[in-house]
Amino acid sequence: SFTQEEIQWRGHAIECRIYAEDFENNFMPSPGRIDRLKIPQGNGVRDDGGVYQGSEVSIYYDPMISKFCIYGRNREEAISRLRRALSEYEIAGIKTTLQFFREIIEDEEFQKGILDTGFIERWSKRRKVIEATQIEKDLAAIAAALRFRSERKHSIGAVSANNNSHRSQWQIAGRLAMFANRL
Repeated sequence: SFTQEEIQWRGHAIECRIYAEDFENNFMPSPGRIDRLKIPQGNGVRDDGGVYQGSEVSIYYDPMISKFCIYGRNREEAISRLRRALSEYEIAGIKTTLQFFREIIEDEEFQKGILDTGFIERWSKRRKVIEATQIEKDLAAIAAALRFRSERKHSIGAVSANNNSHRSQWQIAGRLAMFANRL
């Protein structure tokens, strides 16, 4: 037997339980066929799963796909390895919690290890703010693209009507594209 003083901390491990669930829909089950499965490997990566490409995730059983464990010398290394491994992990045909974990590991509280039973709720509220900001950015990009298209049509039409212009359509399109990249 060991005394508490004899036990030394060494390394850091993180476990992600990969489920056939839709985390954006209150973690509802997502039964179906696994059409594609690519499980990452590498130093400090362990996947304890029992599914394969072509497996059927049934409504009658637990929707857990795997216990995906990552180990590193410290928390930062474990998170770095987890980030890489999650980016390589592919499951197609069903919704899974993979994207949930991909987003969670980027959260500042998670990275600092500030975790308790209220973490997911706090993260979810922060995520909604980020989603709204992303929608605003997407709308701005769409508006800029529409304006660019409108100005491009107008500019090219005006140059075509002016026979004294020495610029080619290629030059005009290139200049417009250059300015569009600055938006």
